[in-house]
Amino acid sequence: MGEMKSARDIAMEKAGRLDKLTPEELQKRKQEDIELHGHGLATKYIDGASIKELEDNLLRLEAEGKKGVVNAAISKLVESITFQEENTTERCIKAIVHLIHEEEAKAAMDQLKELLSQYVSAKSKKLQEIDASGRNMLHQRRISGSAIGSFNWKLNPEWKSIMEELELPYQNNLDVLKQQVLRHL
Repeated sequence: MGEMKSARDIAMEKAGRLDKLTPEELQKRKQEDIELHGHGLATKYIDGASIKELEDNLLRLEAEGKKGVVNAAISKLVESITFQEENTTERCIKAIVHLIHEEEAKAAMDQLKELLSQYVSAKSKKLQEIDASGRNMLHQRRISGSAIGSFNWKLNPEWKSIMEELELPYQNNLDVLKQQVLRHL
């Protein structure tokens, strides 16, 4: 069996290899570290940290890598915008608007907010239709009144395909707007 190495020994070995890296490899490693840092900050925010905590972490950064970390964080936040996770999407949009400084990107974010609002409205309308259909089906079976609470639309066997069909036209627009934001980083 191989011998166990302490964390210090492993770190020393890695430090020894750093001297042997080419300038391109060093630059690549630095860029990877910047991206990891930005993605980490974004993930921390998505998991519940406040915008103030996010901003405080960014203020502690050296000026040299700060723009890269901010761009990586925004990239991760944009990636996390989906129709399935409405609360996460709202938090991501709020943080992106706070971090972004390009007017074109802010305009794309405004369009994205509008698109999400339209989607939520269409989803609500579709869910009301499913609810009415379910109540109608139960009424035809002579089940009504206080025997019915709220209809669980997720139990409708067609629910997943209905939601996918509803999302499709919005998803294309969402992808275009996300790319617009990323293009301005």
